[in-house]
Amino acid sequence: MRPFRMKQFALEHQASAHKVGTDGVLLGAYAAEYFAKEPPRAVLDVGTGSGLIALMLAQAFTDCHVTGIDIDAPSAQEASLNAARSPFASRISILEGDFTQLPTPKSPYDLIISNPPYFTESHFAEDARKTQAKHIGALTPDDIFEHSVSLLAPTTGRVMLILPPSTWDGFAKAASQYGYSVEHKLEVSTRAETPPKRLITLWSRDKVTSPTLSRLTLLAGSGRHDYTPEYQSLLASYLL
Repeated sequence: MRPFRMKQFALEHQASAHKVGTDGVLLGAYAAEYFAKEPPRAVLDVGTGSGLIALMLAQAFTDCHVTGIDIDAPSAQEASLNAARSPFASRISILEGDFTQLPTPKSPYDLIISNPPYFTESHFAEDARKTQAKHIGALTPDDIFEHSVSLLAPTTGRVMLILPPSTWDGFAKAASQYGYSVEHKLEVSTRAETPPKRLITLWSRDKVTSPTLSRLTLLAGSGRHDYTPEYQSLLASYLL
């Protein structure tokens, strides 16, 4: 498998349980755009895989330190290699371990970001590592929100996730249980006439009375690479 090349870095991803894909690229690019005016100073990327989102945010936020964590040893090792070879090596740390076991940091994170597992029992993979990376039982919505509380800045810290719409109710219920409310939601559709395929959701513990909603369409026509101007603009800083 060839490295996945971006404008400012390249990613080896053959060893990672989570290969580079549209969800990760979309989440990293949208987070970079959403927080462009008020960049976070410390970010935690949960389930970092090959380090894709960690490197994208290190590129976007030049005064930010990004930590990636993955419970899968080969993924964490590959992410470490990718980070070390990037121009942002001094601002990226990669941890091998369980997110739910992370101690309270001396300095809290401003943003926890994740392309979390969401597959159910019907999607079990033959590969145990892929099952761990993608199956919701490996990192539940409750796990994410419960353990984010002690890791984030108390009122300003946020959680950003990319999800299939079918998982919305479960994540919203877990978020509410731990004092989070949705601050912003991006609905992502493949084409203008199709329903949303993904949601990028932003959660805050500061009570939000009027969450914002926006939409993004990926394809303008019938071709696989006939991207909309909005999608091209979002990815312009990253994709060759």
